[in-house]
Amino acid sequence: MKQVVDSPRVFPLRKFTHLDPPHGVPINMAVKAKGTLLFTKQVPLDVDGDTVGVNDIKEQTRQTLENLRAMVAPAGATMADIVAITWYTTAIDDYYSQAGSRLRREYIAEPHPTSVVVEVSRLAKREWMVELLAVVVVPD
Repeated sequence: MKQVVDSPRVFPLRKFTHLDPPHGVPINMAVKAKGTLLFTKQVPLDVDGDTVGVNDIKEQTRQTLENLRAMVAPAGATMADIVAITWYTTAIDDYYSQAGSRLRREYIAEPHPTSVVVEVSRLAKREWMVELLAVVVVPD
């Protein structure tokens, strides 16, 4: 059995009807399966669905991590329970020089999760510079 996890602090992408009219994007920001794993997708949106930090990869990365923190809590986990993160960025050099490692250390304590950073030509919204997919082990 799986359960959708929502947070009042994170804008749910399924409400973006303009990306996939008329119903919206068929995606959830986090899903908890049998109380063991939570897979959460996060982007640099504020609670109203507005992009944070247009053209500022550091602010987009910070907002994405804030959204991740907001999503793991309602599932009964913390940032320390993250075991893997896949980052997608449209500017890998800027990600590493301005944001990536420093902010990951700020938000996630040791031992750090496994991580991969992938550069892509663009994300779902042109102004997005980062997106992540995290795997979180939810304590029993």
